[in-house]
Amino acid sequence: MAGWSKAEKLYLAVLIDDSLGQQRRQPVWSDLTSVLRRQAGHDYISVAYARNGNAMLAQDSQRS
Repeated sequence: MAGWSKAEKLYLAVLIDDSLGQQRRQPVWSDLTSVLRRQAGHDYISVAYARNGNAMLAQDSQRS
């Protein structure tokens, strides 16, 4: 068992594999956007793209 527990804040990092191409990412893009926008205002969310073995940070912010 992983030992998960509920905390007051969520720290979430999303890594998007840029090598998949637009056609493979598009079907889930609106779902991902919806999930991220529904997070609480005090959560921290980072979004990065994986490109050639490196993570390129696209957005790193606290929801407000």
